[in-house]
Amino acid sequence: MGTSLGNNDSAAVYELTFSNGAWHYNLLYDYGRFGEDSTADLVMDSAGNIYGADAITGDGYIFKLTRSGDSWTFSRLHSFTGPDGAGASGQIVIDSAGNLYGTTSVGGAYGYGVIWEITP
Repeated sequence: MGTSLGNNDSAAVYELTFSNGAWHYNLLYDYGRFGEDSTADLVMDSAGNIYGADAITGDGYIFKLTRSGDSWTFSRLHSFTGPDGAGASGQIVIDSAGNLYGTTSVGGAYGYGVIWEITP
C-alpha cells in the first residue's frame, strides 16, 4: 500500500502486488480533491481497514478506509485544529486493542507537535 498523486493531482491510496514477474498497480481510493497529501505511512488492521493521515488540508486529519464490496469507504476519524496538533506525520501504529497512535509535526501547546491517540 502507498499514497501518491491520483487523478487531477489529488492524493490516492494504491496497492502494488507482484505476480508473474511483474508489479501490478491497483487504485484503492482516490481522494478526488486537489491538494490532499498523506505524509504518514499507511497501516492496516486485522480486519483489513486502512488508516492514514492528511497533513495538508487545514491542520490535517486521520482517516480510515473500509472495504465495501469492490470499493472502499472513506471516513475521517479526527480533524486536527492546531491546539490538539497539526500536520500529522510519521508512522501510525495500531495496538492489539485497536487504538491508533501517531505524531504531528506542529501544533499543540508549544507549537512543536503532539503525540496523539484515537480509541475505537
